[in-house]
Amino acid sequence: MRELILEWYDLWIPEYRRRHPGFDVFEGDVKKVTLLTGCRRSGKTYLMYQLIDELQSREGVDRRDIVYLNFEDERVEWDTKVLTDLLPTLVELNGERDYHLFLDEVHHIPNWDRWVRRVHDSNRNITIYLTSSSSKLSKKEIPNALRGRTLPYEVFPLSFEEFMSFKDRETEDPTRLTDIDRAKIRALFSEYLDYGGFPEVVLEGSERRKKGIIQDYFRTIITLDICERYGISNTKLMHDYVKLILNQTSHSTTKFYNTLRSQGINVGKDTLLTYTHHLEEAYLSFFVPIFSYKIKDRLYYPRKVYFIDGSFLNHITLKTSPELGRQMENAVYLRLLKRYDVENIFYWKDSKNHEVDFVIVEGGRVIMAIQVCHDLTDEKTREREVRSLVSGARELNCTELLLISGEKVGEEEIDGHSIRYVPLYRWLLE
Repeated sequence: MRELILEWYDLWIPEYRRRHPGFDVFEGDVKKVTLLTGCRRSGKTYLMYQLIDELQSREGVDRRDIVYLNFEDERVEWDTKVLTDLLPTLVELNGERDYHLFLDEVHHIPNWDRWVRRVHDSNRNITIYLTSSSSKLSKKEIPNALRGRTLPYEVFPLSFEEFMSFKDRETEDPTRLTDIDRAKIRALFSEYLDYGGFPEVVLEGSERRKKGIIQDYFRTIITLDICERYGISNTKLMHDYVKLILNQTSHSTTKFYNTLRSQGINVGKDTLLTYTHHLEEAYLSFFVPIFSYKIKDRLYYPRKVYFIDGSFLNHITLKTSPELGRQMENAVYLRLLKRYDVENIFYWKDSKNHEVDFVIVEGGRVIMAIQVCHDLTDEKTREREVRSLVSGARELNCTELLLISGEKVGEEEIDGHSIRYVPLYRWLLE
């Protein structure tokens, strides 16, 4: 432990690109444990470096008061003694100080949450920052030992605004762009839809290497964050199951069970249900239920499937051409996920097959309905999408209607319902 701390002081933080996470952990007067959760490689570690930098530059904290430890470093034993020895070692090196401890992927250490609680409660001069790539530490599933003591934040791959910043393009008012500016932004947006928002992928210039990184991320998430973490020995089955999900827009356990059985793969429904839950815990996939006041409908209807990054849809599946509509829908979902809790996002469908891609529910009431269509130039397509949106608004008693597409801008009144049209790139920058 002593060597790791001294090495940290010598090496310090590497160069990094600033992000706009949408939160400020240094606000407020009450000390809390800061908890960053999110998918592997989404930028949690570098966000920690950014916080460390801000502690020095903005908060004036002395460099020796800050310690960063990565618990996925192979030199760190996954033993509770590692944490037990941390503070005594720091006191031996530097004496009693107001320490800021940055503990990366700390969930690997047994009883880590009990240690954090003890240190947080008994040492008012110790401030703790944690990361984890498991949603078991998210704001919805904070360990009991830490409830009431944490400020949990979820970290996602780059938003389109952050993507623009990483490309050294300043975000501008999307309503005041020249044709040339608009063309440049559309080109960047096309790249964003194709290769997603993982920071390392965004910064890589080679398309071949981008694809290789994306595929490596996909394998690593399944192997380490799912199979290894939950003791799944049949890694091939898990890979096959996820690839099957990638090639579908909706998910039904019974349907996937029958598909795998027809291919001679012996698997039970309970196993698939468990696998699905693990995909959500690893922040790889999200499964959106239908909105209905009847519980049996939510259980019966298939759930729509989205992924933590659109790159997986484009560079893991066997499809030869990208599905632009699905890419756009996935991008919309990720933006909604940063603004609302998972439990607030649904889709809607009626008996006449009118379907609305997203409905947002708060306080048991639908407050927004969103339809996504990449091309509205065909009048029949536009009429179909509008008809579904208006049908949903009428049944759900919703007044805020949004139709997101590739280019169309404006508002339209139809059957007493006002619909706002906005291009996706503009909506992502609002």
